[in-house]
Order: sequence, then structure tokens, then C-alpha cells
Amino acid sequence: MQNYSFSALDPLHTPKLQFINNLRALAILLVIFHHAGELFTDASVFRLFSQWGKCGVQLFFVMSAFTLCYTGSNLTLQPKYLAGFYIKRLFRIVPMYYLAIVGYYYLTYLTNHSVVWHLEDLAGYTKSNILLNILFLHGFSPAANNSVVPGGWSIGCEMLFYILFPFILSLTKISRMYLLPVQIISWLAVGALLFIAKLKGHHGLGGESSFAYYFIANQMSAFIWGILLFYYWRSKTFFNILIGASITGITVIIAFNYAGLASWTWITLPSIIGIISCLVAKVFSKILLLPNISNYRRSKLFHVHFSFYLSVHSC
Repeated sequence: MQNYSFSALDPLHTPKLQFINNLRALAILLVIFHHAGELFTDASVFRLFSQWGKCGVQLFFVMSAFTLCYTGSNLTLQPKYLAGFYIKRLFRIVPMYYLAIVGYYYLTYLTNHSVVWHLEDLAGYTKSNILLNILFLHGFSPAANNSVVPGGWSIGCEMLFYILFPFILSLTKISRMYLLPVQIISWLAVGALLFIAKLKGHHGLGGESSFAYYFIANQMSAFIWGILLFYYWRSKTFFNILIGASITGITVIIAFNYAGLASWTWITLPSIIGIISCLVAKVFSKILLLPNISNYRRSKLFHVHFSFYLSVHSC
């Protein structure tokens, strides 16, 4: 099999992934743009565009999967390697996220839920919800997903993907085609979630603020596209596929809105934004927008701050 992967381009011992920093900056700006739009309730035109800033989260997911493939290309399922991988991930996220749990609780309490934007009611800070957030399992609970740390759903998805990543990577080393059953299983999981919710009498699950949208299985396609980007980085065919798929995806979103099905775009959005993010990554890799950062430690520190930002400000 011809090797199209990104690692075939760059020495593994001197990673210079400057374009990833560019995309992280873009993701931050997109999320800020989204939340800025929510402040201007009367500016309908502005909000029409700012609502798409939420796609910065999927952009981060794509680049996260891409970076994990790059830095973890030698990762195996041996216990000692798995332990090192998980411990490293935990230390990058835990300090900031735990600080957010405590900080948002007292901020909500002191402001009586009315002064600080986007804070949830104290009723959401139950022992079970807090425990699920501490264990990073809140992505399985509608009650805990966003009620302790606003926007914490993105970190919940990220941590669950970390758990799955070594196993997915091992499958892709056998064949890239194994990503297809991973995606199919994810779609089936979303369908099962909607079916169970309907049986329990829950309605209105369509929409991009629903638990079904936040669910890791629904966001999995964004991570998968990040993995594909790594493996087919040099492939011109893959680049052409990204162009065609991006145009098709945008057309699908427009068609959904035109047909009055806008509330159901959530089920296609992670995959469509994942495709567009891959295309943008290819462009950004050739056009550097930020000063060159050769120090890899500084890049990792940027990742920590960015992860914390998403944990408390993601849509």
C-alpha cells in the first residue's frame, strides 16, 4: 500500500506542526464568534453567521485525532504503553477541568445565576453529576453533560475518544477500512439513543443543543476524518474527495434548511464540518498565519490552554 501519511513528510524527532497552531487559533476565534453572536439578540444578520462558529469544536476534534496519530504512531496495545498514553492525556486535561468544576460552582453561587453568561442553575451541581464530570463520564449522562461545566461536553467527548483511540489506531494499522465499521457502529449507537429516548417519552432530540448532538457517537465522524487526514495527507485523490465532499456537505445543509429540516442538521454536521476541516488543514499547512513556533513544548502548552478554553466555552 502506498504511504500517503503525514509522517512520511516530516521527521518524527522534530515535529513542526505549525499549521495545527494556526487551526487551533482559528477554532478559538470561531467559538468566540459564536458566543459573541449570542450576546446580540437583536442582530439577526450577525447571528445568522455567528451561529456557525460552533463548528470550531469539530475543527478541534479533527486536529486532535490528527495530532494523536502523528505523536502516537508507535503506540501499541501493550499495557505499559497504554498506561503511559492515558496518564499523559489525563495530566493535560485534569488540572484545568477540575479547576473549572470548582470555579463555575462558586461563580454560579456568588452571582445567583444572573450576572455571568452561560452559567447553569445550581440544581445541576448534584453529587452524581459532579462525580461523572470528575470521572469524565458525563458524556453518557444528559443530566451531567453540560450542567456542571458549561460546554464541558466537548471535553467529555475528547476524553472518551482518548480511551478508544489506541484500539482504533491498532485497527487502522491493519487496514484503513476498519474505520468504516467504527463509523457504522457510531451511527447505530446514535439511532439506538434516539429510539430509547422515544420509548421513554422524550421528544425534541433534534437540534444542536440536544444530548444526541453532544453524544460521542455522533461526534465520532469528526475524529475519523482527522485520522483519515493523517493517513492520506499526501494523496491528491483524497484532496479532490475533500473538495467534492465539502461542496456536497454544504449543499446538504442548505437543502435541510430549505426543506424545513434545519433542526436535524445536527446528525450530519460533525461529518460535514470534519470534511471541511480537513480541507482547511491542507490550505493552512501551506499558508502560515502565525509566527513560526519551533519549540514543541510551547506547542503542548498551547494545547493545554486551548483544551481548557473549550472545556468552559464550547457551544
